Amino acid sequence: MPASLLSSSLLSQLATPALTWRDQLLEAIDPNWRPGEYDHGQLLLVPSSENPRTRWRRCRRAGCENPSHRSRLCQVCSAEYRAAAGQVSFEQFCATLRTPRRDTKRPKGCLVGCHRTVTPNGLCAQHFQSFNSFVNRRGAAITIAAWMESAHPKPLPPMPQCVVPNCPDDRFYGTGLCSNHQRGADSWIKSWTRRGLHPAPDIDVWLERRAGLSTHRLVSRCRRSGQCFSG
Repeated sequence: MPASLLSSSLLSQLATPALTWRDQLLEAIDPNWRPGEYDHGQLLLVPSSENPRTRWRRCRRAGCENPSHRSRLCQVCSAEYRAAAGQVSFEQFCATLRTPRRDTKRPKGCLVGCHRTVTPNGLCAQHFQSFNSFVNRRGAAITIAAWMESAHPKPLPPMPQCVVPNCPDDRFYGTGLCSNHQRGADSWIKSWTRRGLHPAPDIDVWLERRAGLSTHRLVSRCRRSGQCFSG
């Protein structure tokens, strides 16, 4: 083979990038796994309590949507049932509505017209960032109304909800968390790391320990056969 053809052949081989670990792991994941629960685009699993393969179930008490793990009741309702031991049967307790918690939901309805979680100034997070950038460029104080009249921002489509049970806020990160829960997870991970505890802290471990879920890990627990664990 002439030297020029040999060098061209070698160059074409070198130009082909090798598969990364991420590519190999993605190839091992079935994008149609657990329809309605697994989002392959975000590599995110939000397990349904109605799926028999899920290792957690919804609390049995009426009006409670918290998950229960290895128990018929969530942690809060379990504590209340123990406190009422001997006074009511389990069936009677489950039939009593749980006292609603104080409403801490942030409103949805950005001033621009988005159906997204809003900040105290009435804008969603994305439009608030746009507003701040506009103010920084102009170098002067400007009202939101004046910004809307000048910039003509367009409404954005709704965002999926945070994956933490009962959290109505929008997701802002690839982890599936809202901004508040992302800060909480980051703080917990830093504390866990400083103490040198195991397993290695990450968002999955935080979710499992916070909500008693054991089905968030998608890749690290896949069996060698390529089929993820039954949970």
